[in-house]
Amino acid sequence: MTGALWSASARDPEFEADCAVLGIPVDALTAEADHHEGVWPEHVEAVAAFLVVREQWRVIPRWGAPPIYQALDYSACEATWRMAGIEMTPELFADLRLVEAGARGALNEG
Repeated sequence: MTGALWSASARDPEFEADCAVLGIPVDALTAEADHHEGVWPEHVEAVAAFLVVREQWRVIPRWGAPPIYQALDYSACEATWRMAGIEMTPELFADLRLVEAGARGALNEG
């Protein structure tokens, strides 16, 4: 297997052989996808609420090492959401916490 699965010219023999080895139908990788790129519609509101407060982190600074991002400062976030006109419901807050967890993982990587 040579890694041709990401090839733009998908109908070459090497690509088809790679698909066969992996058990992936060639058409699954070459057909026009019927999906949304970017943020799924059901997550747009949570991502938008997160982006408004993306700089409101509680951070532990460390000498000679990257900082540790703990969590969003919810008291600062509440004021920001209010000023931005975002009504924070329990459902939206739960979704936002999932976005926050992903962002925290990415920020604290490596």
